[in-house]
Amino acid sequence: AIFAYLKRPATENNKKQAYAPEGATLINNPNGTAPGLICGDDRGEIICMPGVPRELYAMLEDSVLPYLRTKYGMDGVIHIRTLKIRGVGESWVDSKMGDLMATLSNPQIGVLASADSVRIRISAKADTIDQANAMIDAVDEQVRARMPGLIFGTDDETIEGVVDALLQKRSWTIAITETFTGGNIAQRLIAANAASFAGGTVERLDRYAGQDMKRAALASANTARAVHNADCGLGLVTDPTAKTVHAAFVTPAGNVEWESGYPKIDTAVQTRGTVLALERVRRKLTGIEV
Repeated sequence: AIFAYLKRPATENNKKQAYAPEGATLINNPNGTAPGLICGDDRGEIICMPGVPRELYAMLEDSVLPYLRTKYGMDGVIHIRTLKIRGVGESWVDSKMGDLMATLSNPQIGVLASADSVRIRISAKADTIDQANAMIDAVDEQVRARMPGLIFGTDDETIEGVVDALLQKRSWTIAITETFTGGNIAQRLIAANAASFAGGTVERLDRYAGQDMKRAALASANTARAVHNADCGLGLVTDPTAKTVHAAFVTPAGNVEWESGYPKIDTAVQTRGTVLALERVRRKLTGIEV
């Protein structure tokens, strides 16, 4: 069915993915073509799933864990809430919560870093999800109090989705000029189906070389705003010699400007630059001081 939807033929390798041992239970894979398998007897269970995290985690949560709980009468749940923060480092977050991480046992706190965000993971074990959420709420409140305004989202929320919601709340649109980020900001907003996104332009890395970078960033934001008839403009210009990015976010309620450096340009660095720019936009829209 998925190949019919994609309008492409299934290869022989794809067809093999539909094979299963006699008596096996298939696990639905909502994010890929390969189903999982559950084969078991009195000795135990063999559970096979694709290794792609996006596929494996969904199958585990939707199918495997409910199956095991039902078959083996497993009581209770372990529920997780992930708080996301950007614009600060993992060590800074750790310094704000080290005592909680060291002393709490249920719920527990862990900190994970990635190019996209620092994730604060709060997990609780309880009889029901509602009970677990009540336990998590108390810790969630403590974490937010220690980092006021810096948590941009939870669980599946993305920085681009949060920014879009904030712009829509004001009935504002945004247009973008990018150099260093190579169109990644626009790509994220499009993928998020952001109604606030009016359009964007990608320019050469050295497009503004030799100019006053601060003025160039402001000019590029205003140009994007004018070209796409948007309420707001975001401009990122790059000085490739100094390896600095100069940015300006122009809104009807005032502007914000910033500067950052980069060691090189690759996918990970561009991702960090993209989410940092969106986080600066979020902070301006929410009135959070940098």
